[in-house]
Amino acid sequence: MRKLWILLLVPFGLLMVGLAPPPPAPPMPAPPVYSTPVSPTPTAPADVAGPQQAGTTRWHGQYFNNRDLAGTPAGERDDACIDFNWGATSPWPGAVGVDDFSVRWTRDQSFEPGLYRFHLLTDDGARFWIDPQVNDYTIIDGWKDQPPTEYTTELQLQGGTNSLKVEYYEHIAGAQVKLWWEKLDTYPNWKAEYFKYFDEPRFCGGPVVTSNEEAINFDWETGSPAPALGADFWAARFTGNASFVGGLTRFFARSDDGVRVWMDANDNGSFGDPGEFIIDKWIDHSVTIWTGDIYVSPGSHRVKVEYYERVGDAVMQLWWRNW
Repeated sequence: MRKLWILLLVPFGLLMVGLAPPPPAPPMPAPPVYSTPVSPTPTAPADVAGPQQAGTTRWHGQYFNNRDLAGTPAGERDDACIDFNWGATSPWPGAVGVDDFSVRWTRDQSFEPGLYRFHLLTDDGARFWIDPQVNDYTIIDGWKDQPPTEYTTELQLQGGTNSLKVEYYEHIAGAQVKLWWEKLDTYPNWKAEYFKYFDEPRFCGGPVVTSNEEAINFDWETGSPAPALGADFWAARFTGNASFVGGLTRFFARSDDGVRVWMDANDNGSFGDPGEFIIDKWIDHSVTIWTGDIYVSPGSHRVKVEYYERVGDAVMQLWWRNW
């Protein structure tokens, strides 16, 4: 009789196993969110074709061993940027002293038409002209002894090539001077600023081309965003606001060459310590996908991406997903 019950129970057990629901599937990560910030009215990217020779020359600097730019320069050289913090040292050891010196820089720069904000940071005195041969007045005038001080002004430019001139003097103690600019406009998605650099990647002076980009999703191959940049030795900075569901979020950056990614660290949208990267791969490399994880509070956050192209292919793509 026991054998009979066993024979009856075996097919019944097999039937129950066949009718049992399958085990639950393992949890899957959330679908990826690509790098298009939420926008009520997305717009197509602006035409990024710019002046053919924009941003391709260096500043010609004349260095004097006095505060008045007087007499024959102690030395002349070409500088890639006006972005110096010499502290208590000489800007040109062996030619210029650590105090009581002055410098005059000149260059031609092509601009797209539009409204620009110019910034001049100085310790001690500095002044800045655009087209000094035509406009006999300074755009920014901070010609006095002072601790590090930033001056700004806004100017509508018609587009084309302009002559730029900066004069600077150092009296005593710290020596510092920096000039840069930005194009002011509405950027509903990503504000994309494209720069030309020399030697090592830098965001120097101001962008050659500025545009709105709907997403950071580019494979330029051996080209670039604009003829003015050329195929190699250029960099890009993207900034935009994006909405996040909150929680652990993984960022992906596919690039060739260098890339670094930040998320805002403060309520005012600033990025806090420049070293607080989500992704930091500021090195030459072939096409590679880099990742970085960060806990994100729900809502809108400001994201910044910096990228540079050295030589060869150029790729920059950004996306993220919640885990």
